[in-house]
Amino acid sequence: MYYNESDFSLQEIERFGLRKERLLDTIASVLDVSYPYRIITKLMRYGRSKAFYYRAETYESRGYILSDNGHEIVHILVHETIGVSENEFLSEGLAEAFQLEQDYSDIIQRFVAYRGEQDSVMGDSTWRMSRSDIVEKLIENGFEDTYYDYLLAGAFTRYLYDRYGIAKVKELYRVSCYARPEVLDKSFTELFHVPIDSVVNRFFDLYF
Repeated sequence: MYYNESDFSLQEIERFGLRKERLLDTIASVLDVSYPYRIITKLMRYGRSKAFYYRAETYESRGYILSDNGHEIVHILVHETIGVSENEFLSEGLAEAFQLEQDYSDIIQRFVAYRGEQDSVMGDSTWRMSRSDIVEKLIENGFEDTYYDYLLAGAFTRYLYDRYGIAKVKELYRVSCYARPEVLDKSFTELFHVPIDSVVNRFFDLYF
């Protein structure tokens, strides 16, 4: 962990370090990956809640590290042990679904609550839009940097994990590292034994 001694106390650094170690161990266990290397964290004094990663390094503001739940750690573990995919729906879906240390199902509950709030404003058409959104954003890599897309990606990825297990979720991500949309669509069906539309419908029927 790299930091400016004038910005952080030794007690803070010790607390941050222990939390990072617990997050790394917990997330690696859930992802079923082995990562015996170090993840370097570089702390920034300013910024209320800012973080990003590069290879096996995270850069985090004071505001972020105080509430960090391992989002950047998931990215690093996935990229270093499985591969780097340009499919942001799956990449951010994994990070959102497995970043929480205590309750990994929380992402689905947050998505349900958010959609309920939106439904009161937009009406029933939001549910039909959400179903088609998953297919477009996952297969066509149509992910956008919005709160909605992060929740949607995380909730659906968590559902895949709950129903089919981490091995299939990781294999889908691994395929996305090189597959064109039409190949990814076919691979999804082969991997889960049903078309993506059917899985999406089951997801929404279960929670809505």
